[in-house]
Amino acid sequence: MTSARYVLRIPDLDSGPKILRSPIPPEWIDEILGDTEVRHSGVPGEISISITKTGDDVLVRGTVSVTVQVPCSRTLEPAVYALKPEVFLLLTHRRGPDRGRSASAKRAAEKAKGEAAKGKPGSEKAGAAGGKGKGGKGSVGWDTDPELSDEDAATDTYSGDEIVLDPFLREFILLEVPMVPLREDLRDSNFEARPPLPENPERMGDPRLSPLGLLKELLQKKE
Repeated sequence: MTSARYVLRIPDLDSGPKILRSPIPPEWIDEILGDTEVRHSGVPGEISISITKTGDDVLVRGTVSVTVQVPCSRTLEPAVYALKPEVFLLLTHRRGPDRGRSASAKRAAEKAKGEAAKGKPGSEKAGAAGGKGKGGKGSVGWDTDPELSDEDAATDTYSGDEIVLDPFLREFILLEVPMVPLREDLRDSNFEARPPLPENPERMGDPRLSPLGLLKELLQKKE
């Protein structure tokens, strides 16, 4: 994991809300997402957020704009996506040990759960990435795990005098990446992976293919 780049100092918020606008260098994307297949596209990104402290709570709102590439699920060629996730975090001060899953992990699990419910391909991979499967050690079954409200999904914790935003930004970016990425020219097309009928099936050495050759000859005669 890369060294922290976006760090908030709690004492700096005592004087009032702060605005953070900063470019996101492409190399940061490769570092923060180094354990995934997501990489930068060469285009710098941008972070624009406001930070407000109310009591011990810190509210972070804004957007992150990044352009990333990920292998296409059909061709393995780069699929480029311009992402602009909305950042909404309510960070509460943690005075004791942090128990249970963090809200970041819950957000990822909620996305995987939603995709699995729709029956979309790739949902199993997302479920594995979000944690151990049902019945595994330390796992939380989706059938017993309550769905998050919008408020709960945005709530997380911090401790000390600093908040490192990098891992939170990582989660928001990852949640915007499609679970089945496609090249732009394939996103609106009906792709059918049907190989063409071999010219001479009988020459392929498998006698079970000979009926295909006869069928092809009959079709050609009818034409």
